[in-house]
Amino acid sequence: MNQTKSINQFSWNRVKLLCKRYIAINRKSQLISLGIVVGLLVIFWFLSVNAGSYSREGISSLYATAFLLFGIAGLLFTSSIFDELHKPETAHLSLMLPATSLEKLFSAWLVTAIGFTVIYMVSFFLLFTGLQLVTILFNAGGVGFQFFNPFDPDTLNSISSYLYFQSFFLLGAVVFKKHNFLKTLLAWVLFLILMMIGMFLLAAIFLQSGTFDYNIVMTGNRVEFAVKTLLTLFFLWLAYVRLKNRQVA
Repeated sequence: MNQTKSINQFSWNRVKLLCKRYIAINRKSQLISLGIVVGLLVIFWFLSVNAGSYSREGISSLYATAFLLFGIAGLLFTSSIFDELHKPETAHLSLMLPATSLEKLFSAWLVTAIGFTVIYMVSFFLLFTGLQLVTILFNAGGVGFQFFNPFDPDTLNSISSYLYFQSFFLLGAVVFKKHNFLKTLLAWVLFLILMMIGMFLLAAIFLQSGTFDYNIVMTGNRVEFAVKTLLTLFFLWLAYVRLKNRQVA
């Protein structure tokens, strides 16, 4: 009975072991993914320098491309994090792990959200620092040295957006057994359509009743951040409930 009670209690040690397990299973595929992203960015940088268009605008464009690739790679990784659970030949390995559903989900989130983001931000810092040094060394573009700042407001905004989308794709990783990424993407499109219809109806009601407050527009960023935070927590909670039901079943 004491053993059952200790298993049902949240354990940071088990979370650490689960994180190591997720990393071990996905290490090779994620190193390949990171290599592809870095390689593409080097190609884009080289084409920009070769075309003589490497400027501050060019650097910003390269950063935007980097975060687009970061987001795609992260969501693909997230979609596959529970593949072991959905395969008949390996499902028992996942289900028999001496860990709670909360620990499994939290570990998966730590690896695919926090760990993934840290690894990519460090990689981007090293990559862009190296590219900047090479550019200055060969006097290409005439742009002064510009550090990649992972704590820049735009960068933090991109990271927060990734964490928002990532929570939905983590839910999809638990719910869908096959073609997780594509099915989750389709579900996201349908969710957006429903959200847009709901917002349109609310706007129509407020405008018709004359109670529309333009201060809502002025505080849009704060409202958007609050909504995204609540939705992120909601998606993670749904993922936990679905995973717990699968564990019991």
